[in-house]
Amino acid sequence: MEARPPARGHLFRYRQVGMLLLAIIVLFFLQPVEAREEYGDVEQQRIETAFPQADEVSEPEGDYFVRTISLAGGILGYAFQSLDVVDIPAYSGKPVNIQVLMDAAGVIQDAYVLEHHEPILLIGIPEERLHEFTAKYQGISADQLVVVGRSSDPDAVTVDAVTGATVTVMVVNEIIMRSAHDVAVALGLVEASAGAVQKPAVVREDVFEPASWSELTGNGAIRRLHLTHGDVDEAFKGTEAEGLDEATPEEAGKNFIDLYVAHLNPPTISRNLLGENQYRFLMEELEAGEHAVAVLGRGEYSFKVPAMCMAGSSIGYSCVNSATSSASAIGITSGWLTCTPKECPNSPKWQSSSSVSTTGFWGEGHKRSEVF
Repeated sequence: MEARPPARGHLFRYRQVGMLLLAIIVLFFLQPVEAREEYGDVEQQRIETAFPQADEVSEPEGDYFVRTISLAGGILGYAFQSLDVVDIPAYSGKPVNIQVLMDAAGVIQDAYVLEHHEPILLIGIPEERLHEFTAKYQGISADQLVVVGRSSDPDAVTVDAVTGATVTVMVVNEIIMRSAHDVAVALGLVEASAGAVQKPAVVREDVFEPASWSELTGNGAIRRLHLTHGDVDEAFKGTEAEGLDEATPEEAGKNFIDLYVAHLNPPTISRNLLGENQYRFLMEELEAGEHAVAVLGRGEYSFKVPAMCMAGSSIGYSCVNSATSSASAIGITSGWLTCTPKECPNSPKWQSSSSVSTTGFWGEGHKRSEVF
């Protein structure tokens, strides 16, 4: 069914939603930092296990809410929650919150997951596997480079991934090491120039595995944002758009947009999602160093409505309706590659789909990454 065009009275809010979704597409659903939470006895229990001799733990202090662990006035180490330091969304689109304990030299003594929303861990892989993974960080300094899997860097520390949750543990690795590094720098335990930041990842074009839609969404290769009408009303509270075209109680739970984003350069994602012909065409269109991102949507709101076309930019829009067949069709439309996904096993039926390059030059005088 075709996406219903917005009524005239709705354009103000639809335009605001459009701008918001553009940012979400580029940032892969980056979430704002949430207020810190307390997690009962588990935080103190982990501190007592890592520092059994400690006789005092301070209240959270400073920009990162760091707690100082002491013995007779002497500092033994520090405790903090990763969410107070970095905000890195995992597959679910929400960050994983980890308590990290470091000694006075900036060496990690414990890393324990306090909260996560990863569906693959909630319904499939035992949560204990994640705790076993984070336990491997004991003894690693905040200024070291840690890589999940293999690395050609002789200075890197490598840790084994969790089969079936590779994306999740890669995010967990980034959370632990970036938060530990930032806190250690702030406390003067390591230098800011230390090489704890991982080198940029490189897409391996020779790696391909057949995968269904469920597998691609389950392992984080395809990311999702689902908004109901009630979610949109809640997001606009306190703004000019509050109360404008507010959903009735019956409409609040209905689908406003179901949006998916995927990086198309990895063959395992694009070949399974688009098929061989569209994959080859897309790769031929990309210039060296360019990356393509697929954007797929269904629901009343289309991420490609005219309100999203910004003056002075090269963004175009078009809609692909009832993308239900396996026929391939990609066309260039003002910088967008409008694509019809093939029938990837278990995939939904799409109302709108596109892919867009995110680096290189787009039109005269505009870098593609600057358009957003």
